[in-house]
Amino acid sequence: MKVKRLKEVLNTISSIIKTRNASIPVLESMYLTPGKVILSDLCNWILLDFPHEVEGLIDFEKFKKLVAAMDPADTVGFKQSIEKKHIYVTINGKIEVMYPREEEMTKDFPLQEETPNELFLGEIDAKTRAMLSEALLFSSNDELRPAMCGVAYGQYICGTDANMLYFEKPSNPWITGYESLIAGIKKQEPFILTKEAVKFIEKQKSNVVAYALYNKAERLSIDKKEPLIDYAAGYVKLVAEEVTFIGKWVYERYPDFLNVIPDVENTNHLEYVIDRKQFEKSVKLAIVQANQVTYRTVLEPSEDGITVSSEDLDYGWAYKKKLACKVESVHVEKQRLVINTLEDGTSVEEIKEVPPMEFYNRIGFNGKFLLKVIQRSKDAYVFIQSQAPSRGAIVDGKYLIMPIMLDNPEY
Repeated sequence: MKVKRLKEVLNTISSIIKTRNASIPVLESMYLTPGKVILSDLCNWILLDFPHEVEGLIDFEKFKKLVAAMDPADTVGFKQSIEKKHIYVTINGKIEVMYPREEEMTKDFPLQEETPNELFLGEIDAKTRAMLSEALLFSSNDELRPAMCGVAYGQYICGTDANMLYFEKPSNPWITGYESLIAGIKKQEPFILTKEAVKFIEKQKSNVVAYALYNKAERLSIDKKEPLIDYAAGYVKLVAEEVTFIGKWVYERYPDFLNVIPDVENTNHLEYVIDRKQFEKSVKLAIVQANQVTYRTVLEPSEDGITVSSEDLDYGWAYKKKLACKVESVHVEKQRLVINTLEDGTSVEEIKEVPPMEFYNRIGFNGKFLLKVIQRSKDAYVFIQSQAPSRGAIVDGKYLIMPIMLDNPEY
């Protein structure tokens, strides 16, 4: 294999599999088996296609430093001694480096358990890869909630830390999921890719093909059309050019994020269009003057603009600035079907008129969360949709930020 390509692969591996100070000594090595080079941290495996006929272990960090010292145009290979006591590294076909081959440690290397069933999930293209990277930025770092540390991939790609949510529909959603029984209702859940799986996808320059590896036979989904894998499924397999990633699924229910996203397509709401640079500057200043625990930043919309403010009552700090803003009350839901139950138990349907949404006084956010979402915007203007001060607001159609309750008896 050419050194230039090998360096790229080794850098990808080292960003996912941590070999230094591994939990067991054998994990500090890469396992050579005919045609493959394998690394593992017990939860994830990376398999590199590498033509050779050697079986044994080589210290990964030592080999990585060796490759870093080579010329990019060099070609690297492996051979072993006739008595199988040493592993040789060839450079441009000539043996130049030698490593001892330890038979006992080779037997201890943890290989991924065999799973007889493989189910095609889909192909991840450049656009989907960018969505997964974006979702990972909004995922949690709380290891006690492993589902929220990863990225959900189903009809939506999403990541959340319970304060902010990124959600976007991919062009090639994974229809396949698993069924869970919640209060007697069967529901199809999205798959959850771990951070390591998403990082592997991020590093690839070509499309990645995804499979599910599992032990039990597949079942049919709720509509009897799409195949499902059992909740006890084993691994996700991501196949890229010359490299394959295999990692364990996260077996935890993902938050039902669709219930907290305002249905702005079918219900009345307010829409704001604000200059991004001016808004970002104001929120940064508001964060400085806000309480340094909650970073509470308040938006006060009106027909002719929006006021950004913050304060810290303990120190008497405050900030307030009015920005130009296009504010519109969007009247989508003009009629609503209401079902009334009479005293005799019968139900009567009634169609009621729904008035346009009025401007509310204030809505509060954690300024740091709001700033993170604003800075992810790539347009000249920030587009915000909101239904009420007590509900999350949608920013640019793909970010949801949860509000902070304000000391306002009206709400």
